[in-house]
Amino acid sequence: LVYCTHGPQPGMTTRLPALFAAAIIAAALLSRLVFLESRPLHHDEGVNWWFASQLLETGQFRYDPTNYHGPVFFFALFGAFTLFGVSAFTLRLPAAMSGIGIVAVPLMFAGVAGWVPALAGSMFLLLSPSVTYFSRYAIHESTLLLATALAVATTALTLERRTLAPLPLLGAVLAFILATKETGAIVIVLVVALALVHWRRLVAAIRTSGSGELVLLAFGLFTLVYVTLFSSFFTHPSGVVDSLRAYTPWVGRGFAGAGHSQPFPFYLQLLLRNEWPMLLFALPGVLLGWRTVWERSVILWTAAAVFSYSALDYKTPWLLVNLAVPVSLLAGIGYHRLPWVALKRGALLVGVLFLAAVTVQFNYLMPWQPGNPYAYVHTDAETLRLVQQVESGGNAMKVLVHADEYWPLPFYLRAHRVEYLKTADAAAFQNYGAYDAVILPSTVPTSAVPSGWSIERFHLRD
Repeated sequence: LVYCTHGPQPGMTTRLPALFAAAIIAAALLSRLVFLESRPLHHDEGVNWWFASQLLETGQFRYDPTNYHGPVFFFALFGAFTLFGVSAFTLRLPAAMSGIGIVAVPLMFAGVAGWVPALAGSMFLLLSPSVTYFSRYAIHESTLLLATALAVATTALTLERRTLAPLPLLGAVLAFILATKETGAIVIVLVVALALVHWRRLVAAIRTSGSGELVLLAFGLFTLVYVTLFSSFFTHPSGVVDSLRAYTPWVGRGFAGAGHSQPFPFYLQLLLRNEWPMLLFALPGVLLGWRTVWERSVILWTAAAVFSYSALDYKTPWLLVNLAVPVSLLAGIGYHRLPWVALKRGALLVGVLFLAAVTVQFNYLMPWQPGNPYAYVHTDAETLRLVQQVESGGNAMKVLVHADEYWPLPFYLRAHRVEYLKTADAAAFQNYGAYDAVILPSTVPTSAVPSGWSIERFHLRD
């Protein structure tokens, strides 16, 4: 008997892809964790620290349906602070770990996606300057995108294999998504759309043995995870009701802009300017990729993200990653489907070098400075110099912050005795002598400061 095959030799099937995958994950660990605390905190990061610190001090969290998003990220911060202490590094650690997970998801589901599109997609996720930047940022977005990628991949697995076995995992992940951020509702609509597009596969899965029990288990896990998180582990039952009330104010804010209005093509312009290699490969992904469940799932995810986030008037740079993640995966599909091997490898090399250069520039060389498209009203590094000035005065300084805009100073000054008063009261305030240091807005005349005090100016942010 003679066994003949055109594929890899026995025992070699996944060795080379596994090595590439290991290298990508190692690079993700480095790019997401190295110098994680070097960029000054954004004021939103400072506010997120405050909520997590309240959870740390009181053991309670109360979901606010009008602001600050769901409880998942705050619980993750609580875990990081409990295990490793409070620092800028641990504040950003949950987002960074989610960012590493985002890179790993295509590799975890390579059996559905195929090794080539999975590896190429993970590489684009690794090198995406926006995905890297906001994986190093203590906000909800990277956690939301990790869960979204898991939801899409689990749905594709369910439909590809025509089995409801992954459905309980999907139920838990969807509840996790809704408890992370209100825009997670878009993912629910996407999963339903994927099921409708592949309805024949779904019907075949439903007809398999034990499907009824799996549906009940999935619904039970969804309910358990949802109620557990929004009720703050059953300590705040009204949080579950509040979670249903949240969509009215958030939808209104999304379409009203709330001071963050941008034109429809804002995100596409950012991608075209700084991440054009991904768009270059994503185009053939759309034109040639409607062949497998994974390819159709990624194409529909990309379309849903582009339309939904572009249609909203409210636009900020961190929301860009909701487009950049599926576009990266679509670029991996496009690379796989292009037939011209030499041409696409050359284009990939050029694209990789460009993305790496942009990622280094905006994440490590100028992570907060003007000109960085991802640094949105970011804290100036002079704020860190101000903190050093306070620290030089000794431990537990008594500090008065007399300003309306001061975040993220509460994080940096947490070891001191700090009081906060509004700017409107500053001119009439006469008791500065009771403090070791006073921080005032530039609008307050320096004549209000007691004579003999040294005065130095710092820039908080534009």
